[in-house]
Amino acid sequence: MIPDISQSSSSAELPQLDWRFVKQVWRVTKIAFVSHKQQATLLALAMLVTAIGEKFLEYYVGLIPSQFYSVLPMRNKHAFLHLLAKALGFIIGVALTKSLATFFSQLVYVTWRRDLVEYIQNLYTSDNAFFHLNCVRRSVDNPDQRITQDVDRFCNQFSQQLLQLILAPFTIVFYSYKTWTQVGWFAPVFVYIMFLVGVVINRLLVSFIVPIVVEQEKLEGDFRYHHVQLRTRAEAVAFCGAGELEGRKLLSTYLKLYATQKKIVYRKLLLLFSINLFDYVGAILSYVIIAIPILAGAYPESQLASIISKASFQTIYLIFQFTQLLDISRNFTNIAAYVHRINGLLDALQPKGAAEKRDSARRRDSGSHGDGYSAGRGGVGAFLRRASRALCGRLGCCRGHDDVALLSVNSNVCDVVANPDVGDYDDNVPAAWTPPPGDPKPFFHLSAVSYKPPGSRSLSSLVSDLNLSIFANSGIMITGSTGSGKSSLLRVLRGLWPTTAGNVWQWKGGGSVVFLPQEPFLTTGSLLQQVVYPERVSAEHLVRSMQCPVSASVGSDNDNGESGRRMMSSPSATSDLPLLHDATSIDSDAMSGEGDLLEETVSSCLEQVGLSYLVGRAGGSVTTEFGWSWYAALSPGEAQRIAFARLLYQRPALAFLDEASSALDDESSCELMKRCRARGITLVAVVHHLTGREKEFFSHELRLEGKGDWTLTAI
Repeated sequence: MIPDISQSSSSAELPQLDWRFVKQVWRVTKIAFVSHKQQATLLALAMLVTAIGEKFLEYYVGLIPSQFYSVLPMRNKHAFLHLLAKALGFIIGVALTKSLATFFSQLVYVTWRRDLVEYIQNLYTSDNAFFHLNCVRRSVDNPDQRITQDVDRFCNQFSQQLLQLILAPFTIVFYSYKTWTQVGWFAPVFVYIMFLVGVVINRLLVSFIVPIVVEQEKLEGDFRYHHVQLRTRAEAVAFCGAGELEGRKLLSTYLKLYATQKKIVYRKLLLLFSINLFDYVGAILSYVIIAIPILAGAYPESQLASIISKASFQTIYLIFQFTQLLDISRNFTNIAAYVHRINGLLDALQPKGAAEKRDSARRRDSGSHGDGYSAGRGGVGAFLRRASRALCGRLGCCRGHDDVALLSVNSNVCDVVANPDVGDYDDNVPAAWTPPPGDPKPFFHLSAVSYKPPGSRSLSSLVSDLNLSIFANSGIMITGSTGSGKSSLLRVLRGLWPTTAGNVWQWKGGGSVVFLPQEPFLTTGSLLQQVVYPERVSAEHLVRSMQCPVSASVGSDNDNGESGRRMMSSPSATSDLPLLHDATSIDSDAMSGEGDLLEETVSSCLEQVGLSYLVGRAGGSVTTEFGWSWYAALSPGEAQRIAFARLLYQRPALAFLDEASSALDDESSCELMKRCRARGITLVAVVHHLTGREKEFFSHELRLEGKGDWTLTAI
């Protein structure tokens, strides 16, 4: 069931170069300044020191011409050679410090990007925030583009402008003093007046450009997304013969982007005219300023050439500093757009007051009641934290704790779900649920649960007042028509959707829980990495994988009842293996010296699901790095078999299957379920149709009738 929500429009103000922009920049940059033991701070300081040295040497290099004007008329060869050596020394110093300043600026750029990407990605991938932003809440457009592209462009452009912004006040004060003493008080005053006029004009012109740049970045993301969608679904589009239709849609998306880009070009025309005008006016203004004391006879004739050279350098450099600041306004139209989009993503991932509420929740979300059951009190924030702990990854971290966690409480506030750390405790929530004495403890217990898509404006629920207990070795098949809420029930149990009424309890001591979607996620890397996913493979196996050559091979004739086998090949030379985060082992002590055992286990799982031939196709070993996309290499049925191989490898106590064998024939589907049951895995499966053989794996049928109705019958 697809949530009946539309993409929300941001209520944030349009970006402008104002005080709010300064606060947004500081919010982003301080993330890098406080991480990695202040590495970015040290690099910024090194950049600042070298830049100050560059400005210091530039001043003396600028005075060299006036000294030549003094030495050459004297025809003093010794003084000339001494001045020439001095000039060369200053020039070498300027070149060195300027190169170092640029070098440190580039290091600041890549370091900032690393820190920002790491920080934002941690928020994005925690507590299923990526799911809520892309599937439920949709409060920001193209979050992937903001992480991959906007962060990069912001760090690159801002690091280039940072030096000028920091040094400009000091150089302006210094050259203002020099021009005052050399030419007169009117010299800096004239320059200041020109700068203020330029600032007012450029500030007005920029305010009309920045919002359009933000819109351009959004359309860039949409255009890229549509191309990615066509690439990932190329086969389906080709089967439909819809290439021309998709081409027209892509063109329509691009034409919107083109119209916005053209609008920016037109609006930038006046800004460019203003910047260029003040650049050239500044070049003439320096001579106008110098002409005033010269025409007034303030300087002696014998020193006129040297004084003109020295005064013109100081005046021109002062004007140059101001014109540089005006030129920066052109770049800051883009920087303002990037930082606005990054802050929008941070607002969605890290709402105001979240840290305080998180700390409060942790203090209150503690304690237990009799018979070893957790308090189970909390708002939606508490339920998502418990769900994350109980259901993340292999979900075996709670094994051995004989208690019950409250997974869901009444809530129809979608934002609370999208931001797991938001939400106050509800004193009306029952402290704990306990099964009757002597009764077995269920994996899950649903009490009068109702739910509907988050953000849905419909008053009716998909399912109303559902009471259900899921016990070990008592499989349940969930049936119903399309749109009745079958998959949505699994989203509620997984903690991805809130309930609108009722409570969901989970017994933590019941063992690990795994959810298998209809379209499994295929990670990058080797077959071993596919099967053990979402576990991280040990560093030893990653190294072995890099050492194994990536070979080309063709598909097997053995199709195991499936069609659509693809020929698979890959580059003959292996590329750098993208390590999975820190490439740490799940259990280094257990894995040490037992790599062969892990490979044998993975190979056995592949054999049991009928995919042993993939080992040869992928390079001869389960650890061989696969250079192609697994989505392009596997048929839908093979992808679902991979998911079942993961299930056999993880061996959870309970598995939820969301039409996880829909691409397989009935015989293959039954065989896979039989192997799961042989390993003691209790199955709860969403199905569209059942055969007589499949019913043997279930004890009850939960049928969702639609319009909130449901029936639970024994099979």
